[in-house]
Amino acid sequence: MYSTVIEVAAAIFDNGIIISSSVLLMALGLSLIFGVLDVVNLAHGALFTVGAFIAYFISVKFKMNFFAALVLAVLAGFMIGLLLEKLIFFPLRKDLLSGIIAAFGLSFIIEVLLGQVFGLDIKGVPPMVKRSFHLGPLRMDAQRILIIGFAALLATALIIFIHRSRFGRAIRAVAQNSELSLLMGINTSFIRLLTFGIGISLAMSAGVLMSSITYIDPYIGGELLIEAFAAIILGGLGSIYGSIVGSLVVGFLMAAGLFFFSAWAYAILFGAIVVVLVIRPQGIIPFESG
Repeated sequence: MYSTVIEVAAAIFDNGIIISSSVLLMALGLSLIFGVLDVVNLAHGALFTVGAFIAYFISVKFKMNFFAALVLAVLAGFMIGLLLEKLIFFPLRKDLLSGIIAAFGLSFIIEVLLGQVFGLDIKGVPPMVKRSFHLGPLRMDAQRILIIGFAALLATALIIFIHRSRFGRAIRAVAQNSELSLLMGINTSFIRLLTFGIGISLAMSAGVLMSSITYIDPYIGGELLIEAFAAIILGGLGSIYGSIVGSLVVGFLMAAGLFFFSAWAYAILFGAIVVVLVIRPQGIIPFESG
């Protein structure tokens, strides 16, 4: 009985930490974009899918390294973010509803284009590392450990950038009060571009990281987008630290829900969101704290 409980706990931990890692990068990008730009980017999931297809194209078609796909996704994501902010979201910055509709339309266009270019059949990316490690009852593939490590590294780099760099402090200032930041001499238009570029880079890097342990089709980003939104609502809208805590909560709730209740996993997740919103509407770590 005791060994069975340990094995169940180990399985939930294994799945929970990998779900949390993938949700985290999505949630950080969403939270950053919402906190600074007040944009609800419904296209974030589709851009995650673009990252996954970059990994497929680079590793399967060109036989190149997994790291090359990650670097390319970060750079391409940053450039795509700049273009989207400049051409679509900046002109709609004063109309939240129009921005949401534009993001939804963009998501649909990206999914259709991916389907036309790559087809609708399920694809996969071979893992870079095929070993596995055992620690007592816990068994984890080396590829999963690699994904968790990269997710933690990117999240740490973002936190250091936001809290320690001059541009990071400017991003925080614009997020708190864009009009006052403009009066203080901060180039808010540049900060908007920078923020959107970073946010999309995180989404596409998440797609690369997850491509080796999940299937790939043009619509895979939808479920993860729901989980990422759940994470930032639970953690606190616009809060970086809240996104981290929220992602861990979502990851382990989903892992436990899928293990014990299968189809009821999302019901459990959204039940938790309702409880948090009733008890603490600002989230676990409000924006001012994170």
